[in-house]
Amino acid sequence: MLALLALTAGCTSAAPRGQSHTQVCTVTRVSDGDSLRALCPGLGGVTRIRLRGIDAPELRQRYGQQARQAVLALCQKQAIRIPARPARDRYQRVLADVHCGGVDVSLRLVQSGLAWVYRPTAAEYPRLVQAERRAQRARLGLWGDAHPVAPWTWRRQHANR
Repeated sequence: MLALLALTAGCTSAAPRGQSHTQVCTVTRVSDGDSLRALCPGLGGVTRIRLRGIDAPELRQRYGQQARQAVLALCQKQAIRIPARPARDRYQRVLADVHCGGVDVSLRLVQSGLAWVYRPTAAEYPRLVQAERRAQRARLGLWGDAHPVAPWTWRRQHANR
């Protein structure tokens, strides 16, 4: 019984945004500004994770490398919590609100002007929407460009290249 309590204690502590049943993973790689890989024993090993609520510039896009570096600085080798039964996107990546060292990664990127709020889920993230507006007004990061290109537009423009 004591062993069972020890195993479950790490999986049910307080978690962001209502994720009451979570598992601990360790970030092993930052792919770009909105996706990473983490060792998640509860999911069978290394798992691809997509940050919910944002869409960061692609790596070959302006500000893409800066967004990746920001996530790398926050999260590399950090423990993160993800839902025990996570939702997945169409590419089978785990969708999660990620906090590294107590920092909401999506919020930090948006505040810095290194990511857009992901439009289809914007209503779920009013803090991100407010942060994006503040970053736009302050002309931070990509908002300093006269005509920043959203990643979804950039992907469409570069789909056949």
